Amino acid sequence: MSPNRTVLEWSISVAPIAVSTIALVVSLWVFNAQREIQERQFRKDLFDRIFDIYTRTREFMNYAVRNDGDITLTGSEYNAFQDAMERAKFLCSNAHAYLLEVDNTARDLYVYKQDESHAIGTGDVALLKKGHDLKLRLFGTLLRQRTEAFRPYLNLEKRKRW
Repeated sequence: MSPNRTVLEWSISVAPIAVSTIALVVSLWVFNAQREIQERQFRKDLFDRIFDIYTRTREFMNYAVRNDGDITLTGSEYNAFQDAMERAKFLCSNAHAYLLEVDNTARDLYVYKQDESHAIGTGDVALLKKGHDLKLRLFGTLLRQRTEAFRPYLNLEKRKRW
């Protein structure tokens, strides 16, 4: 080879490197685009699962309100809520703590409802007040806290960690 190469000779010798570089850049761009699509799909799927837990919680609380706290612990509404609680353990741990609070309050209210007629008959003011407080907690405070408990998990924006 001569030390004085022509432009054509340089072009021929550089062409494979240039084509390889362009192919590498395009491959990296396609890889990044596919990764972003997969990440969006993952966030959407996660949102759908957590939103299902959110709506099942609302359905259970509506059921409890409709029945004035006299729920059936073996009924389909309670079983659906229990299923939602189980899934929340893995998907949204902070919201799971809220769901445990809803569950405990609903169970306490259930126990109260079994004795309510006796408490009314005997005039047991302390038990009646306890029932009233449980209803206020479940139908008021916890119902209002539901959105805040799930808000960090129902955000579709990118996040680094849960």
